[in-house]
Amino acid sequence: MGRITSDQIVASADQEIISYTLLTVNADAHPLMSRMHRPGQEKRMLALLDPAEYDEWLERPPNGAFELLREYPPELLLDEPSPKPPAPRRAAPDEADEVMSEA
Repeated sequence: MGRITSDQIVASADQEIISYTLLTVNADAHPLMSRMHRPGQEKRMLALLDPAEYDEWLERPPNGAFELLREYPPELLLDEPSPKPPAPRRAAPDEADEVMSEA
């Protein structure tokens, strides 16, 4: 089943608020998305609709629209490695002392 997440928004009656919600589905068994997140954490992915389903999504009653929330086919997704950049090297305490004494 999909998950709806949102933040509470408090505004005056004349203030326009622009917000959005991301719907997600469980992806524990998805060939691509199950590799995301840390081990032991629930795997989630965005609920992506096929463009041919847009009108159907908008015309269905809310309870019926949830039937369209499902894992997106992995063969239609593109993935590539994006390694985390290395963390900046921190000076060892004795190196930091040398830099301070040279200044």
